[in-house]
Amino acid sequence: MSPQAAIECKNISKHYPHSSLRDVNLTVEQGTVMGLVGPNGAGKSTILRMVMGLVGPDSGSVDVLGHRMPDAQLAAKREIGFVAEDMRLYESQTIGFHMDFVRSVFATWDEAYARSLLRSFDLNREQKVKGLSHGQRVKATLLLALARRPKLLVFDEPTTGLDPAVRKEVSRAGVALAREEWTPQGVVVGVPAVRAGGLGQPPVAGRDAELGAVHFLERARGGRPRRAVAGRVGDEIDSP
Repeated sequence: MSPQAAIECKNISKHYPHSSLRDVNLTVEQGTVMGLVGPNGAGKSTILRMVMGLVGPDSGSVDVLGHRMPDAQLAAKREIGFVAEDMRLYESQTIGFHMDFVRSVFATWDEAYARSLLRSFDLNREQKVKGLSHGQRVKATLLLALARRPKLLVFDEPTTGLDPAVRKEVSRAGVALAREEWTPQGVVVGVPAVRAGGLGQPPVAGRDAELGAVHFLERARGGRPRRAVAGRVGDEIDSP
């Protein structure tokens, strides 16, 4: 693994009955933010699941922060903050309960930063999860990930289903707080293609064609390619 890489995927393939990823090469250098852009079913979540060690590649290798995945996923996950659209919290418990639970597991928890996030996201520590709106739940899961001060942030379409105003609020708040408070070694965000207008040039063919910092990854079943758009940490990727 390159000493400058937060994530390095080499020739990874994953085959399912009706779709496949083939020979994907993807590198996220330290200090960058990368968006995986593509339609539903393109393979964004599959790539992120391999990065998180939730599934292993059928061939190729995945290294994250120096850890070979999925074998070293326990060590790697202590350094990764992961937020996905389908994350579940305990409905009958409060936001504060979840904060205390995560703090008991991760030594890097920053209580002062967590309180700052509560204020910035306009959340009430004593409110139960079952009374939260969808937007508030997203903010709560972001708080739990960010307050751990992880070395790497991985977001798998966490704002799906939010109205445009709340989506922009959550996205801008997360980027601004990360930029002001600390700089992670990398950020990876999965973004649906329907919201990806304006990010880079039109897709081109090829399983692993590179154009500067932009990677275009072709869907195995044809159709629109997947895209990964890279920028620096602190840059704001603004979707319409």
